[in-house]
Amino acid sequence: MRQTIRRLTIWSVVGVTMGLISHGLVLAAQDQKPAERDPARWDKDIAAFEHWDARNTPPRDGVLFAGSSSIRMWPTATAFPKLTVINRGFGGCFISEVNHFFDRVALPYKPRVIVFYCG
Repeated sequence: MRQTIRRLTIWSVVGVTMGLISHGLVLAAQDQKPAERDPARWDKDIAAFEHWDARNTPPRDGVLFAGSSSIRMWPTATAFPKLTVINRGFGGCFISEVNHFFDRVALPYKPRVIVFYCG
């Protein structure tokens, strides 16, 4: 019983902490200028994906990881060695920017599953 309560307490603290962090991120995002949300700022990153794809055979029917820097910096191939993974995380992007590039960072791979995180 004590272990259960301890686990619930730990998860409650984690949940509250994540909630506070998320709230801070939302407030920070609201303060950003429209120019900072311009999808064109990611043109070089997207072009680099396309350049790699032109020189290699992009995997199909894999697990596509898409989103912001949390995805970009995650060593997905190492974390999921038994899966065919494609990492298409870029910078500190916003959901609207991932949507803007969706046909270039997701559709060409015909993924079986998309793991998305932005924020």
